[in-house]
Amino acid sequence: MKRIAVIIGSVLMLAGCQAEMVEVTITTDAIRTVQNGGSESVPFEAQFKMLADLDNDTRTMIDALERVVSQSIDIDEFEIKTEEFGFAVELEGSIPMSDDPNTPDPYFVLVSPSRVFDGYHTVELRTGYEFDMMLGQLTAINFMLAPDRYHPTQFRLRGDGLDLVAPAAEVDGEAHFLWTGPLKRRVNLTFRGGAYEQTGAGFLFR
Repeated sequence: MKRIAVIIGSVLMLAGCQAEMVEVTITTDAIRTVQNGGSESVPFEAQFKMLADLDNDTRTMIDALERVVSQSIDIDEFEIKTEEFGFAVELEGSIPMSDDPNTPDPYFVLVSPSRVFDGYHTVELRTGYEFDMMLGQLTAINFMLAPDRYHPTQFRLRGDGLDLVAPAAEVDGEAHFLWTGPLKRRVNLTFRGGAYEQTGAGFLFR
């Protein structure tokens, strides 16, 4: 899965350091594997838009950021696209999915029993302690670089057999205060804005 593009967002101080969207694809088989004590890697895609000229200095900075991020995150593709206004950085890669809340990776998906709803588990996008290590390396390149911990996130769920609960989410493009329903082949849960500026996206299942 594409290692979280956060790093690139911080490339330019003018553009900010939050992804347009981080898309994480998760299957029911992967969820069950982790729920039963196994581990998985799940694919992600992320895009950052930069309102700046793609000059030699900017390219040099992006190259340096890519090297730092690749040391911590599994990136398969790293692409720069010129747009009418500025440019975009698109990332694809994978991140771990685990039942261990102490997973060190900068970004990972945590599957754990819910402490609020009996019989349910939560699936959350989290940051591990290596996030701070990565942040330190990036700020060493430029002290103004400060990648966000949290980004607009879409979980692309594939499979069946799960009952889902999604708080304050867009479900296949429709906004809900609280959505519940079965997973039937596929559903997209999108979390952005508000509280999700300060906490990772997540949903519940049983």
